[in-house]
Amino acid sequence: MNREKPFFSKEAEMSVLGGIILDAQNQLNHIMPKLKQEYFYFTENKNIYAVILKMYNSNEKIDIVTLKNRLKRENQLSEVGGDEYLQMLTDKIDMIPNIDEYANIVEENYILRHLIDTAKIIVDNCKSEKTVDEIIESAESNIFQVRESRYKTDVISVSESIPHVQKMIDVYMSRKEHVTGVPTGFADLDDMTTGFQKGELIVLAARPGVGKTSFALNMLANQCVKTRENAPKFKGIIFSLEMTSEQLIQRMLCSYSGISSLRLRQGNLSKQDMHNLSVSFSDFTNSEIYIDDSTKGTPLDIKAKSRRMKIEKDVDFVIIDYIQMMHLDRKVENKQVEISEISRSLKLLAKELNVPVIALAQLSRNPERRENKEPILSDIRDSGSIEQDADVVIFIHRKFREGVELDDAKLIIAKQRNGPTGEIEIHFDPARTLFKQKAKQQ
Repeated sequence: MNREKPFFSKEAEMSVLGGIILDAQNQLNHIMPKLKQEYFYFTENKNIYAVILKMYNSNEKIDIVTLKNRLKRENQLSEVGGDEYLQMLTDKIDMIPNIDEYANIVEENYILRHLIDTAKIIVDNCKSEKTVDEIIESAESNIFQVRESRYKTDVISVSESIPHVQKMIDVYMSRKEHVTGVPTGFADLDDMTTGFQKGELIVLAARPGVGKTSFALNMLANQCVKTRENAPKFKGIIFSLEMTSEQLIQRMLCSYSGISSLRLRQGNLSKQDMHNLSVSFSDFTNSEIYIDDSTKGTPLDIKAKSRRMKIEKDVDFVIIDYIQMMHLDRKVENKQVEISEISRSLKLLAKELNVPVIALAQLSRNPERRENKEPILSDIRDSGSIEQDADVVIFIHRKFREGVELDDAKLIIAKQRNGPTGEIEIHFDPARTLFKQKAKQQ
């Protein structure tokens, strides 16, 4: 059935403003997060609401007298209809109990207008020289913003945010766990980072063959499968630009079940191995790990797919393996400029979806040329702005030793915006592609 009504309601807008003017102290705190200035269709209502917000942020008393005086000072009283229009806003005394309903009408009409504008933009883009991927990404981004705006509001003022922050601190103080983000499953790393936080870009970097992908897959299993009793399971997606989904799953199964990947490929498994593998099949079947090995490797493609997975599956984090395998869908002057744009897009993706984005990165050969082989921030290959955009940078440094079951390895937290830097000793089991927490000496 077609909508026959216009996509605005002057009566609803006037009722919202009238309710605020008559009872600002009780109404404004919960109306402001729901309604932004641009939601109002009529200019006079939009301007009145803007002045009300200014008064609120200045801790001024809000009623019809103070509002009138403020409009006069800003030379806007006549523009919004004068005394007569302000009086009309407050004429209906029964509007206050229904203010939430009126606010919903104003918001829904704005969303419908926004969707119509988005549709027009899509049509215009289709007629332009933009690529199909750019058109799709733009359309999805606009729709996602509309969807998110219904549940996520901008901070109006620090004073309004204090109660929410107090509750967060109360949760921190009351919980026995001090991991506030997505845990990695490596206790010492979780101690130093308190887990990977929402909206952060975490860069995990190493030389080829050291174990970037293995460490990322170990974290996936720790986060989504191998959790402690009563601990929550997380949902994650990994974009693999180098390995197939079958290869990744096989490696995760070997690490999780403690089976040598070589013996698995040879089909040389014991009864205990088969039992462990059967348990792994069951545990992974009950997990929510998603793999995309078909990505084009462009920021547009990864953003679009991540956005979709956030909406459809509510994923808790995104892993990308790896940054230097990504590329833009247009030519740029050099690789450093390209990687800089890519890293910036990944940081914006983390903020938009409000999840940790864990991006793997390759190091240059510089550490091999130094006497001290440990990597530093400038060793990130084609680094551009990776180290600037990243909230956390973790290096994996490994000492290769022949004839031993476990290699000594080290996690180097080279950068952390909101926490300490330092080193963590761990072990790596090459046969099972498994990183292990190093036992603490008594």
